Parts: sequence; structure tokens; C-alpha cells
Amino acid sequence: MRDVSSQPRPGSGHRPPAHTARTRGMTLIELLVTLAVAAIILTVGVPSFRDLMQDIRATTVTNRLMASIQHTRSEAVRRGMPVTLCASDDGATCTNVAPTDSADFSQGWIVVSGYPGDPGSELLRVHSPDVGDIDIPENLSNGHSLTYSPTGETRAPGGAFIAGNLQICHDGRDRRVIISKTGRPRVAKQACDD
Repeated sequence: MRDVSSQPRPGSGHRPPAHTARTRGMTLIELLVTLAVAAIILTVGVPSFRDLMQDIRATTVTNRLMASIQHTRSEAVRRGMPVTLCASDDGATCTNVAPTDSADFSQGWIVVSGYPGDPGSELLRVHSPDVGDIDIPENLSNGHSLTYSPTGETRAPGGAFIAGNLQICHDGRDRRVIISKTGRPRVAKQACDD
């Protein structure tokens, strides 16, 4: 049997609506609430995104520098001769600076066979970082370059050990690449020297 109680009775004056689908849209209050929520999210999210981008830039430069140091060390062992990593302004020669000054690796660095300035040294790798406002000062015990011996240790031309650090300084997201006496690099999050 059919249930007819839910159907309109003939002659009752009740007609089903001609258009059953409601028009979709937003009221002014719904729009204002949505804009307020979006403004709050942007207020919180944009500074966090800026901080994230600065962290990524500092980490990228640190990783590139570490890769170059590891490459320098492995080339020295592979070639059986000293190989040097040094700051370079022109991408072809090591930057000459006074012994009391520090070299600035933020202009780029190169890897060369032998010691800086040796005749016949071969340019092995050039790195010109696009680091913008990131400073990379050095504090190495022998001066302004990092030379690895064929045994994988850091050595100066006179045979002395080289130790020290390269600092990556960027808006409080500072890191140091620390070179031990054995030549092994490691990264530490430490504030830069002023």
C-alpha cells in the first residue's frame, strides 16, 4: 500500500516549490569571518615562512661549503698530493689578504691542486655562491686557506697542522664549520664572532 500522507492533497492549495535547489552564496557575515581567519593565518604564517627561508639559505650555504671541504679532502687522498680550498673573488685564484685579516668566503671559493700560488697548480672546482647577505669569515690557524695532505689531514706548507673554523653568519641563524687537527669537518650551530 502506498503512503499518501506526505503528498499534498488535491485542492488543498499546497503546491510543491517550482525550484527546489537553494541558490548557493555567502552572506556578508560569512565573508567577513573568512577574511578575518585568513588575516590571522597570514599574520602568523608569513613571519614563520620568512624564518624558514632564512634557515634554508644558511643550511644550503653550510652544506655547499661542507661538500667542498669533503671534495678537497678526497681529491688530496685520491691524487696523492696536497689540495687546497681557499676564498676567491674572481673564481680563478685564491684571494690574497693580509695575514692579520680574514678571507671572506662569501664571494666564492675554489679548490686547487697543490698550495695557493704554486706554479702548475690546477683549478679543480669553482664555487660562486649566491648567498646575498650571508657572511662567511674564516678563522684558520694557517692563514686563509685549507690544505689537505695526501693522508687526508690538514697541513700548512711548512707541515704544521691546520685547524679552525669557517663561520656562516645570517640573521642569527649562525653555523660554524669546525675543522679539527686531523682535518675532519663538522657543523655546529654557534653564534658568529663580532
